[in-house]
Amino acid sequence: MIVAKIAEIPLNIAEPGEKESCPCCKGLLLETPKGRIFGEHAILRYLAKLRMDSGLYGGSFENQGEVESWLDFCLTEIEVPACAWLGPILGCCEYKAQSFNQGKKDLLAALAILNHHLESKTFFVGERITIADITLACTLFSAFTHVLDEKNRKAIPHVTRWIQTVIANPEVAEAMGEFVLCEKEQQVELKKPKKEEKPKKEEKPKKEAKPAEEKPDDEEKPAAPKAKNPLDLLPRSTMELDVWKRTYSNSRSDYYASMEWFWANVDKEGYSVWLCNYNYNEDNQVDFMTSNLVTGFMQRSSEITKYAFGSMVILGDHAPFEIEGAWLFRGQSNQLIIDANPDAEYYTWTKIDYTNEDQKKKVADRWCAGEKIDGKTIMDSKIFK
Repeated sequence: MIVAKIAEIPLNIAEPGEKESCPCCKGLLLETPKGRIFGEHAILRYLAKLRMDSGLYGGSFENQGEVESWLDFCLTEIEVPACAWLGPILGCCEYKAQSFNQGKKDLLAALAILNHHLESKTFFVGERITIADITLACTLFSAFTHVLDEKNRKAIPHVTRWIQTVIANPEVAEAMGEFVLCEKEQQVELKKPKKEEKPKKEEKPKKEAKPAEEKPDDEEKPAAPKAKNPLDLLPRSTMELDVWKRTYSNSRSDYYASMEWFWANVDKEGYSVWLCNYNYNEDNQVDFMTSNLVTGFMQRSSEITKYAFGSMVILGDHAPFEIEGAWLFRGQSNQLIIDANPDAEYYTWTKIDYTNEDQKKKVADRWCAGEKIDGKTIMDSKIFK
């Protein structure tokens, strides 16, 4: 709407359901004399290009490339973490501590990049407002009014100055409404679960108790013995896990060299090796979010460090990225990671056969490869040890 008004392009707005739906689109749809255009950014580009003299798409071929760059940056580096941080606050999605905290961290990091770019510029591209400024300002509007308080804004003065300039534009101000900078960072309101009221028991008449003998105040009750992990009760293994971890770590110049030691010394009765594949790879559309997913998986597995070793790799040059892994567990089951890490249920786990050379190669590649696995580029990898 802002772009259409600046470019003086008349639009007839139809409410959802008034027009025949487009099978390709669940969001915005633009009907033109020559066909339909769907998707927010596609419509935005179309309107800007329709009136190139407005300068909204950039005044030169080079400027147009810069505009496209900032639109992509907004989509991946601003919109995604902004939704993760603001979504639970605004009630748009469920609060999950890890994604909420990561969203805040990633958005502040992205804003630092914007701040550096705007240090000597009024707008992102050229000397006048473009669809890059409009898109970024609309995306950051809620962040500045709900969570970017004075403390957070102190690190991004150029971004603050820029968004105030853009929103002061009459067409932007009319569409976005009042713009008031946040005074105090808004927090998530976590609802405490209601406690079920238990029926009161009938009180029996109390017998007069004998006066108890006074005990010294400093006398402490003995602490209950900590329950042993069932894995600690297994017969002593012929392989020390720490020795394997040191052998692996000391083979940095060629991790594959450590595999000869591993296959020769692995205790096949005391340990099992597993391959895992993420069940929802089609959702891995953004590289840094996929890396964060794997990092979180490793962190949530920390309590089994004493009993496990493993790696997770992210494969692919572009989305959707594939997450695979290989793990060594004490015992003959993978139940310890299922119990310790709730995300483990989102993977398919396959216990390898020590006589299967193909499976052994897959384990070695996922622990040792540095660039490619089965012709697929390793975008990122994490080791658990």
